[in-house]
Amino acid sequence: MIRKRIFISLLLFFVFSWFLIFARPMEFKDIFKFRSISSIKISPDGKKLLFILSQSSLEKNKREKFLYLFWPEERRSLLLADGLDDISHPAWSPNGRIITFLGKKKEKNELYYFPQRGNARKLFCFDESIVSYEWFADGRGIIFTAEKPDPEKKKRKEKGFDAIIMDEAPLHLLWMWKFDEKSIKELSTDGLSVRDFEISPDGEKIALILSRTPLVNDMVNSEIYILSIRDNKLEKLTKNNIIERNLQWGKEGKYIYFLSDANERLEPYYQTSIFKLDSETGEINDLLPGFKYEVHEYFVSKADGKIYFTANEGVKVNIYKMNPDGSDLMRLSNLEGWVRHIEDSIKFNKIYCVYSNPDLPFELHSFDINNHNLTKLTNENKWAEEIDTGKCETFRWKSKDGKIVEGLVFYPENFNPSKKYPLLIQIHGGPESSYRKYFSTSWGTYTYFWTGKGFVVFQPNYRGSTGYGDDVMRSIIGHYFEKDVDDIITGIKALERKGWVAKKAVMGWSAGGHLTNWLITHFNIFSVASSGAGMSNWFSFYAQTDMRFIREIWHKGPPYERSSYYLKKSPIFYVKNAKTPTIIFCGEKDERVPLPQSREMYYGLKWRGVPTKLIVFPGEPHGLRKPAHQLFKMEEEYKWISKWINKN
Repeated sequence: MIRKRIFISLLLFFVFSWFLIFARPMEFKDIFKFRSISSIKISPDGKKLLFILSQSSLEKNKREKFLYLFWPEERRSLLLADGLDDISHPAWSPNGRIITFLGKKKEKNELYYFPQRGNARKLFCFDESIVSYEWFADGRGIIFTAEKPDPEKKKRKEKGFDAIIMDEAPLHLLWMWKFDEKSIKELSTDGLSVRDFEISPDGEKIALILSRTPLVNDMVNSEIYILSIRDNKLEKLTKNNIIERNLQWGKEGKYIYFLSDANERLEPYYQTSIFKLDSETGEINDLLPGFKYEVHEYFVSKADGKIYFTANEGVKVNIYKMNPDGSDLMRLSNLEGWVRHIEDSIKFNKIYCVYSNPDLPFELHSFDINNHNLTKLTNENKWAEEIDTGKCETFRWKSKDGKIVEGLVFYPENFNPSKKYPLLIQIHGGPESSYRKYFSTSWGTYTYFWTGKGFVVFQPNYRGSTGYGDDVMRSIIGHYFEKDVDDIITGIKALERKGWVAKKAVMGWSAGGHLTNWLITHFNIFSVASSGAGMSNWFSFYAQTDMRFIREIWHKGPPYERSSYYLKKSPIFYVKNAKTPTIIFCGEKDERVPLPQSREMYYGLKWRGVPTKLIVFPGEPHGLRKPAHQLFKMEEEYKWISKWINKN
C-alpha cells in the first residue's frame, strides 16, 4: 500500500514537472486556435444540448461558426451545420423533434430546420433577413422579426439610389408564421421598431420593446408594450428614460422581467439590475436595490419560477438566485473566474454554462444547483495546456483620495522580484466594464503573449468600472479623466514601490483609448503607448458617434450647452505636452468612435514632433472582425512597443 502511494506521488510529480518543463510562451497563432462556445440550448428531455462553436480562420480571413449537438452524459458531440456565413439562434421545438437556427448566406439570415432525418432545410421563405425568432410554447408556429419586404426599394438601390438619410433606418417589424396555415402575417407595432420580444406562457400575448428606429442612439427611447395576438391590439406599459432589454415572462404569465442600467427610481446610468413589471398595472420594481454588483445575464426558470443570474463582482463573475419578488437572494457559486452563457436547466438540477479562469480557456460546464459542483464537459481548447500562463494576482492599492482600488497583475513564468521587468498597463474599454480573471485569447489584450515576452501586465479596474457598486461606476459623471486617472497612476506607483518595475508601456481600446490619449498628454512617464479607437476631441466626437446619449450623461449635457467643459476634457488640446511615442489603430467604418478622432490625435502628435503611426483597417467597425486585421494589429503593436521599451 505504501509503495503504491509512493508510486502515485512520483507519477504526479513527474507529470507536473513535465508540464513545467515543456510549457511554452503564447504565440500570435494561438489566438486563432481558440474555439468559443455560446448559445447553449437544452432539449426538452434534458438529454442533449445545442451550442454554437466559433473559431477564427486566418486562411479564410473570417470567423467561422458551427452548430453542434452535444450529449452531456457521454461527452459526445455531432456537427450539425457549417459552411454558412453566420449561424445564430439555435432552438428546439417544444416537443424536441425539430431543431431550428438562423443561417446567413449572402448577407441574408434565413430560418433553417432539421427534420428527424436529413439535412437542414429552410422552414419557410421570406424576402428579408430574419433578425430573431421564437417558438410558441405549444409548437403551433413561430414569431419572428424582420424588415418589411420592399421589392421597389431593392430595385432602386441596385440602380444606385442608396443615399442614407440621417437618423432613419428600416424598421424591424413583427411577423407570425403558423404550421397549419403556412402563411406569414404581419403583427401590429404601431410604426415602431422591435428591439426585443417574448411570447407569454399561454401564447396569447407578446411582450415587446419598441423604439422609433433600430439605431443605437434610439435605445434610450425604447418602451415596453403588450400585443394581444387574438385582436392584434397594442398597449404601452412604460414611459421612462431608461433602456429596457432582455425581456422574460414570469412562470405565472402576469409579470414581465427585464434588464436595465438603472436604479429603483428608474434613473439611467447605474449598474445593470433586474426589474419586474406588472403587465396589468404597469408598476415596475427593481429586484436588486442596493446590490453591490452588476447583473450580466439572467433567466426566469420555467421549472421553479425563480430567477437565476450571473453578477460581475469586479474581477470575478458568479451565479446567484432569488425568488421572483427579489427575496432570498443567494450566491450559488464561489468561483475565481468568469461564468457566462447560462442556460435554464433547473428542471434537471443543473445550470449549463461556459466558464474560464486564468489557467483554463472558456469551456462548456454544468453547475449542480444542489451541491454547487462545477463539472467541465468539453475540451475544445486542449492546446492551452501547453501555454506558460505565469501567475495571475488580484492586486489592491490606495488611490489619491484613499479609495481602495482593485485590478489584476499577470507575471511571467519564473518571475523574480529582485530583477527589473517592463510594465504594460492595459486599460479596459466601456468604461462601464471591468477586467476579470479568465484565460485571455483576445486580440485586444493577448495577455499571456506579453508575459511570455517578459512583461508584467497590469489591468486596473479604475473608477467608472462595474462590479464595485454604483458610486464607483457613476464617479466619472461630470468628472471624466479625474478619479479614473488617479486610480491608474496610483496603481502604477504602488507597483513601482515593489522595486521591479523598469520602463512602462500603456495601451487601450475604445474608452481605454480615450484614457491612453489623456495619459500621454498629461504624464510623461511612459516609454511607449498604443491607442485603439480612442477619442481625442469630445466636442467633435459628439456629432460623429452613433451613441450620443451616453456622452450627455458623462458630461451632464450636450456640448452645445457645455462647450467649455467638453473642450477642457479633450486630450487633443493638451497635445503640446505629449512626448510618448504612440501607435494608433482604428477601423475605417467605426461608428462608435469614428476614424476622424484617431486622425485628430495622429496629426496633433505629428505636429508636436512625437513619433507616431496611424493604422486604419478598411471596412472594419469598432471592433476588428477580420482575423488578418487582428493579427496585423497585434504584430504592429508588439513591434512598436518592443522597439521603444528596448530603446536606450
